[in-house]
Amino acid sequence: MTFFEQPPVRGSALGRRRSVVGLISTAAVLVVLALVTVGGLWLMSEDSNADEPLLTRIFPALAAPAPPLTAEFADLADRMMLTAEGREIFAFTQPRYADADEIAELCGDDSHDRGEESTLGCFSGLAQSRAQDRIFIYRPADERLAQSVVTTAAHELLHAVHARMSTEEKAHVAELVASATARVPSDDLVHDQIAASMDGDEEKRAAEQFAYLGSQVHPNAGFPTELEEIYARTIADRAALVETHRRAVAVLDDVRAAVARAWEELAAAEQANAQTRAQLEADTRALSEAAARFADDQAEFDATPPEERARWRVTLTPTNGEPLTMSWEESIAYRDDDLNRIRGEHHARRAELELAEAEAARLRTDTQALQDDALALLRDAYPGQTFKD
Repeated sequence: MTFFEQPPVRGSALGRRRSVVGLISTAAVLVVLALVTVGGLWLMSEDSNADEPLLTRIFPALAAPAPPLTAEFADLADRMMLTAEGREIFAFTQPRYADADEIAELCGDDSHDRGEESTLGCFSGLAQSRAQDRIFIYRPADERLAQSVVTTAAHELLHAVHARMSTEEKAHVAELVASATARVPSDDLVHDQIAASMDGDEEKRAAEQFAYLGSQVHPNAGFPTELEEIYARTIADRAALVETHRRAVAVLDDVRAAVARAWEELAAAEQANAQTRAQLEADTRALSEAAARFADDQAEFDATPPEERARWRVTLTPTNGEPLTMSWEESIAYRDDDLNRIRGEHHARRAELELAEAEAARLRTDTQALQDDALALLRDAYPGQTFKD
């Protein structure tokens, strides 16, 4: 794709959710449930807590406290403006940064190798055990893209939040986000992002809408109160989170705009120089023709006897001036001076043009360097994409 095209991204500045097949088979789950509920009663051993389900004792990680966030992810949680509940869920997912190749492998992104799309993160987990939830986040190397990590992490965290909802709540949230999505302007990129992340699977629609709207879209008055209250359980200041996303997108938009302006300025300078050079060359040819005519007249004047020269009067009409009548000898001197003056002007014009052309050459070098830097930034932002100059 060209430098100025918007690349296809599974969640521009965001990753798509990864669907993970449960490691515990359906049959195994049924066996566990059979053990858990016999005659409608919880099974207990003699040393067990009467209020503790057997499933929790079989899978103790279900009741274990969230592992502490490392310093860098605690900082990321702050930047996402998470509530205490949001931080706890984020901690349970044991978030991890990964490079582009790891993301492609961990998130099952076969489009990465084909250069079709970019996946910038994913959430994976098992419905049977939330202790298996994981979030993987692509972290670009360029610090200018640091804000995009916040959006990616928030998007994937909202997938984890959605995964923890009951069947009934998911159904209700599906209605809320469907209605909210319909209110988003049709030209908003988020619609394409949702479609790309669904990857043709209609069952993913509500989860993707919930994650994208929550991390990227905030109407002036917010979404309906009920939906905002659901998001508020996880994100303390959603408007600020979405503003972070806006700034992250603006980084790339500003870079593209700066490169576009630089090429426009260069084109204008080179065009002006080309026109100046064309005019100078035309004037130089005219000067050469005038000098040749003067040489012929000078030769004729020199060959004419002095007494005959004095008999002739010459009228000259300077450019943008009034006609001047003078002796032949005076006209020869006048024309010689005028040609020398024009030669001096041409010399100054040529020197000025050469400086302008050198400046344009420097500007071209700088503009190409600016575009090379921008391309490197885009490739870092959208791993796996192929950008043409």
